[in-house]
Amino acid sequence: LSYGVDRNAAIFIRKVDGADAVKLDFGNRPALSGDGSLVACIQRGNPARLKIIHTGAGEPKFVASAGLEYESLEWFPDRKRLLVVARRGNEAFRSWLQPVEGGEPHPITQPGVRARGISPDGVMIVEANAQNLVIHFVDQRPSRVVAKSLPRESVVRWNAAGSGFYTRREIDQDSALQVDLVD
Repeated sequence: LSYGVDRNAAIFIRKVDGADAVKLDFGNRPALSGDGSLVACIQRGNPARLKIIHTGAGEPKFVASAGLEYESLEWFPDRKRLLVVARRGNEAFRSWLQPVEGGEPHPITQPGVRARGISPDGVMIVEANAQNLVIHFVDQRPSRVVAKSLPRESVVRWNAAGSGFYTRREIDQDSALQVDLVD
């Protein structure tokens, strides 16, 4: 990333074979889709908007924002939806399900609850709060506490099988990290 236009960083992609990086567009918090064909980002402005960029041929497009202020985003496995942490108006940030091809976003969590880390089947997301690690269901089933959380613990991602998720936490002031798998 390099800084570019209107507080939006330049977004580049590079193949792992050592080829030159290719500039795709400008935006913040880029998220690459699972198949590598799309990048979603937050494009700062008034208002900020979600932008979908093709890594190959194709024109970028904007996703209707519905008046949300975005903090972060990630792709669902189906590439039809994004999980965004955002807020509307003065309410606290929360997790939302945002359709990519149009349609209104809808909240998955209560205000103040920032859950991330989409399970491989696209059914669950995880919240790490000061007390617990909590699974939230995208279809609005009741949430489930799966473990007590440790100080400074955050969710990294699910394992490929979807049977657990990884967490990380700083364990000393030298930036040493502990990574755990929660079943």
